Amino acid sequence: MLYRQLLYLPLFLAALSTISLLTLLPSMRVTSYAAYAVAGMFLVFAVWAAFGFAFPAEPLPLVLNIISKILCFAAAIMLFVWREDGQVSATSTA
Repeated sequence: MLYRQLLYLPLFLAALSTISLLTLLPSMRVTSYAAYAVAGMFLVFAVWAAFGFAFPAEPLPLVLNIISKILCFAAAIMLFVWREDGQVSATSTA
């Protein structure tokens, strides 16, 4: 049990300090789109857990792994893509 604490405690501290420092950036905002992407990622993990978190060697675990990684990337991008009026930034065609 001590070895688990020695391994995971610094990892959790690094993750929490990274997230807390990111909130200080003026270019980052937690938008509803980012929250939806994280919720979708958790939903994919729940489906994957229902099948026992199998190693992604078979088609279903492989697809769930790929979808969860895409949603994680989308959530990270959505933290930095925002506008002051609350809508997601997009290029204008005019």
